[in-house]
Amino acid sequence: LDTILIYDGTNFRAGRDIERGSNANGEYVRFEDGTQFCMHDVTVGATDTALGSIFGSTEVTWTFPIAFDSDSVPAVSANVNAGGRWTNVRNADHLSCLVRNFNAQTNAASFANRMFAVGRWYN
Repeated sequence: LDTILIYDGTNFRAGRDIERGSNANGEYVRFEDGTQFCMHDVTVGATDTALGSIFGSTEVTWTFPIAFDSDSVPAVSANVNAGGRWTNVRNADHLSCLVRNFNAQTNAASFANRMFAVGRWYN
């Protein structure tokens, strides 16, 4: 987006509109101060692989809908709305992260995880 000049009747202020977008990998919002949010529902498969005394799904990669600054790592969280399941997010970098669900017992169902990442699009 272009830098815009805003005149309040007395002074000019340089600013930038909030940038919003979406694609197959989710939605994003970029703010003038360099803050960026990304959101997406990522479907993770069955928790049917024994991992000691719990069960896990296959890891799924979430590629962010727009890259974060290459010198930063966003904070990523996930919420799975399924009783007994919890989610782990790991190996986040400026482009993507890995997502895996866990359960105390095997479960053949797939569930959507609401993903959220926050970081910087410039420093």
